Amino acid sequence: MSEHDLTAAYAVDALTGDEVRQAEQHLAGCAACRAELADLREALADLTAPVEPPAAVRDRVLAALDDVDQLPAEPGAAALRAVPAAVADGARSAPVAPAPVPVVGGDDEVALRRARRRSRTGRWVPAVAAAAAAVLVAAAALGGWTALRWRDQAQQAQQAAAVVAQVAAAPDAVTVAASDGGDGWSSARVVASASLGEAVVVPSGVEPAPRGRTWQLWWVTGEQAPRSAGLLSGATGAPEVLEGAADGATAVAVTLEPAGGSSAPTTTPVAVYPLAA
Repeated sequence: MSEHDLTAAYAVDALTGDEVRQAEQHLAGCAACRAELADLREALADLTAPVEPPAAVRDRVLAALDDVDQLPAEPGAAALRAVPAAVADGARSAPVAPAPVPVVGGDDEVALRRARRRSRTGRWVPAVAAAAAAVLVAAAALGGWTALRWRDQAQQAQQAAAVVAQVAAAPDAVTVAASDGGDGWSSARVVASASLGEAVVVPSGVEPAPRGRTWQLWWVTGEQAPRSAGLLSGATGAPEVLEGAADGATAVAVTLEPAGGSSAPTTTPVAVYPLAA
């Protein structure tokens, strides 16, 4: 893809890292591409006007996840022993105690929580899907390679939104929060459902990884070697679905790895999130 071809992708924020810098350097010296960028942004504004902005969708998702049940603060020695030494010994963060939750009659409380989850899921999941659909429309207007790229990304966003909704609405959904783990990792949360075998990370306050490095998440299961749960795609704070299945994982760990990720952790974890009390 030439520098001129970067303009359309830049208009819809489809570039990252070096591509962004390359596009901005080119735009600074190319009047034709600056004019094209202005036209594209105007067209995109018209296309997406009826759709709620992504920031609003993100706020709804985060607000919904705030209501998911919190795990008890300290997992206890038994839970920590379940984390392999390669991860547990290096963990520099601990779960943060959640606010007290009022307790009411057993079955009534369960029914109430499920009703609340169904209600809020019905509100914000369609909004996430609508935002992804708007991206599909914008991609069609751009055409060619950019259209294909954004069509794939929009479809992935819709699929991820569905998983986020399922995890947040699951009766056994729990949230684990950690304080600042250093190295640019701050105040992220993990929301998990054992029955679904899925988890979502909400990376609020996470700084972009240094050049040539990337944040990588890991499933930790007893004495087994940690399994990659994927790379953090951005530092926007938007929820992201962990890759793979939990398969009995007792914790999620985060490390800073070389760009492209590693097959096994190569650095000390900046955070560990126990998934069981």
